Amino acid sequence: MPPRRTRKLEQPITITLDGKSVEAEAGASLATALVGAGHLALARSSKFHRPRGPHCLRGGCDGCLMRVDGVPNVMTCGVPATQGARVERQNVVGVGDVDVMRATDWFFKKGINHHELLTGVPGIQKVMISFARRVSGLGELPDETLPPRASVETRTVDVLVVGAGPAGLAAARSLASRKLSVLVVDEQPEPGGSLLSFPRDATAPLGGGAPIAVEPLRRWLVDEALAAGAELLPRAVVWGVLEGFDWLVEIEGKGLLRVNARAHVIAAGAHDASPAFAGNEIPGVISARAAGRLLRDGVLIGEDVLVVGEGPFATAFAAAAAKEGARVSAVALADVVEVHGMSAVKEATVRTPLGREQKVDCDAVVIDAPPSPSFELAAEAGAEIRHDDAGYSPRVGEDGRVVRSGLPRPLFALGEVTGAAFAPERFAERAEQVAAALVAALSGEN
Repeated sequence: MPPRRTRKLEQPITITLDGKSVEAEAGASLATALVGAGHLALARSSKFHRPRGPHCLRGGCDGCLMRVDGVPNVMTCGVPATQGARVERQNVVGVGDVDVMRATDWFFKKGINHHELLTGVPGIQKVMISFARRVSGLGELPDETLPPRASVETRTVDVLVVGAGPAGLAAARSLASRKLSVLVVDEQPEPGGSLLSFPRDATAPLGGGAPIAVEPLRRWLVDEALAAGAELLPRAVVWGVLEGFDWLVEIEGKGLLRVNARAHVIAAGAHDASPAFAGNEIPGVISARAAGRLLRDGVLIGEDVLVVGEGPFATAFAAAAAKEGARVSAVALADVVEVHGMSAVKEATVRTPLGREQKVDCDAVVIDAPPSPSFELAAEAGAEIRHDDAGYSPRVGEDGRVVRSGLPRPLFALGEVTGAAFAPERFAERAEQVAAALVAALSGEN
């Protein structure tokens, strides 16, 4: 069964998908609106045009990359639905759901090495190269010339915090309460980070403790940061570090911002994992955080759901999905052998406790696997990067300060970006340590 909405639209609007009308909830992301209307295969792979669907819903994958109002390669998970928005699938040889390139998988069951296909054959080689160049890619040019970005504005603050999840919000509260001017930027439309990945009424044993009501916790963290005096900028992406250690931020719809901060705190969270099993790219294979975010917005990813893993996001999603009438089964991450399907999940092969393999009927696979820290910005800023079982992450000291000599200004990191487990109730204590060390660094005590 395709995904479905679990409640009526409160503010219904109409958008179009490939010229056909689709009802959507005003303010929800375009990706959420399309999935809720039963359209799961939103994108296509660049070479073989295989169907792709959303996996993370936080701008970290290409499963929702579409053409919006004539502009190609838009992450539709981060764009609010507005009346009349025109959304189109791209990279399609054919029309909409029908792509003639899918025939490749029928003729070449075990895949194809397109780099060597018909190479060395006089005449045919040039034709194949020309064809490959025309059909591969991620969309055509915009319908119209895009206007230039607004001129760069410069802001000077004491501390720039990157990430408005529980770690970033806790750090902002601790720093602002010490009378520092704090600017928090986050790429999502609303603050909360991974707390937004739980169904709205969910409780979860965050950090292994007693179950906590997630939404009240999120609102409390936001209110406390604002009450302390921190400024929150949503839909603001840090593009990089400029000369002089200023950081360049683009605010959606408003232009560029050059931030001159005396110190920086990175709380960028982590990327959802995509475990290595056959079929992990089929639409309907989705992270537990993304599935929870959909359910928070009133969209159930499937009716027969296989939940993989036992983390807090999987636990909360499974309980909420069952409450909505879905049939939920669960297996360990290591027990998934393969997911079957093409444009949607049809079934999965899993290992039984006796070591045998069996097929399980399902229309969605929800994965709660250990995430990978979003270390990229820290690396660009000059942090020393380490590698362990969690992936790459900035190396930090006991006080949260990034380990690297020669940085022009104090740089700190906390939360999942450091490889720490997702434990929001513990981030407050860590934020206090970071705030104390940061104030000491600014005062010249360190």
